Amino acid sequence: MAQYKADFVSHWNNAHPAVASFSGHGAYDILGNDLFFRPADVPLLTNGAYQPFFYNSDCLTGGFHAVGVDSMAEAFLNSASGGAIGYFAPAGLSFTFFAETVSGQLFADLFGPEKFRGMGLLTGRARGALYQQRAIPDAQGFAFVGEPSIPLVLPAPAPPGSFALTAGNARVDLSWTPSPDSAAAGTNIYRTSSLGQPYLKVNATPVAGTSYADTTVSNGATYFYRAVSADTAGFEGAVTNTNADCGIAGPPDGPQCRRAEPKNLVPPVAPQSLKVRDTGTGTTLDVSWLPNPESDIQRYLVSYGTAPGSHPTTLNAGLATQIFLNGLTTGTTYYVVVQAVNTSGVQGPSSVEASGTPHVFIGIAPPATIRDLMVNRT
Repeated sequence: MAQYKADFVSHWNNAHPAVASFSGHGAYDILGNDLFFRPADVPLLTNGAYQPFFYNSDCLTGGFHAVGVDSMAEAFLNSASGGAIGYFAPAGLSFTFFAETVSGQLFADLFGPEKFRGMGLLTGRARGALYQQRAIPDAQGFAFVGEPSIPLVLPAPAPPGSFALTAGNARVDLSWTPSPDSAAAGTNIYRTSSLGQPYLKVNATPVAGTSYADTTVSNGATYFYRAVSADTAGFEGAVTNTNADCGIAGPPDGPQCRRAEPKNLVPPVAPQSLKVRDTGTGTTLDVSWLPNPESDIQRYLVSYGTAPGSHPTTLNAGLATQIFLNGLTTGTTYYVVVQAVNTSGVQGPSSVEASGTPHVFIGIAPPATIRDLMVNRT
């Protein structure tokens, strides 16, 4: 215990932590088991101006209501040689499962995407997490002793402003205004294609300017973005937006949402070399064509009917360039066209119409009917 106490004091004095935490049994004027640390021991902390924010889940140590004796919180804040800039702990009894809720919220806010730095806001949100669990007495019992308006001195340059997106053809253009923080050396861009998945950084090094073109996207897909400022040491600040209010099924979105869906609005060309072959079964035609030259084709649509220029029935062929029309009437001529649709949902024009008539072949199939017979008078 003596060595642990010596290590605690040494780290507090020499490592200059910005945030410190401690968990263990305690009392109004006792930190930890076996009288590990008492108010009389606080003068051992000679950290001077390097005073951390101290979160302690021990019972009663955050109290400030006894007469004639200082609580641990009061001793840490009143120390002339060092101590803490703020002390957050229960003023009453505490339990492990409540402390886990508080610490989970506190450290998520400190080091998560939003990186809150105000001690009053941090401790208020931690108490709010208890309130959401209906642990009302515990929410009331956790006390912050200190000045709530003081921000913690931790690396977190302010985010850039006016973060905006413009979707284009296989690209998303992003723009922003510079961070008001002089510590900001550049901007990092993060993207996800699903709000339930982690964000991945899309730029290799911090962007020094106020714009960036993301060309690693696919047309027709949805992407969610946010940006952060980074200082010269690589520490990142709070995000520009959380995307927490993006509509589940799409817009309308809230002010925190930055959603982009790149699209190719140029229609695909009409499929070429459409052919319709009689299979000889009497009810089936084999339809085939050449692949389109575009790289972003999502599917082909095959439409057909029994009158020229009329194609009321449509089949989705996917990316295949061959499909069988089944369930046809023997001896009836069918007229067919094919259209291509790109990944942005843009449908191109129809191919040249082709036709075919299903017959029943017994034995060897006859040659195809000559359809381009021409007679010239000489």
